[in-house]
Amino acid sequence: MGRALEPGERFPIVLDWDMDKPEDQRPTIYTKALSSRRQMQLGDRMDNFRDCSSTKELFQQMSEGLAEVITGWRNFRNPETGEEIPYSPDAILDWFTAAELRELYVKVLAGGNVTKADEKNSASQP
Repeated sequence: MGRALEPGERFPIVLDWDMDKPEDQRPTIYTKALSSRRQMQLGDRMDNFRDCSSTKELFQQMSEGLAEVITGWRNFRNPETGEEIPYSPDAILDWFTAAELRELYVKVLAGGNVTKADEKNSASQP
């Protein structure tokens, strides 16, 4: 059966900046397993980013596209308090830079480029 049909199947994604952090502290984003058609739709959305009339519209489009596929994250800590930052679609714009939004979008479209170790760890995470 295709992974996109598996209930609860998801991919862990780690931003390049965080790759060298210890696994138990590494910020990890979880996304739905997407069918090729769904990836194509997200790709179309990304292609339309260049048509945005303002930076605000671009950021809204990027965050809305990601909010459709992100299911959660772990090890996101507020730099001032050290407290865990709960995932919400609205928090995407609060905690990622523009470059990170783009990197995340590209990794989502690529299926996360998941390693077998990441997949195993994903299965045991909330």
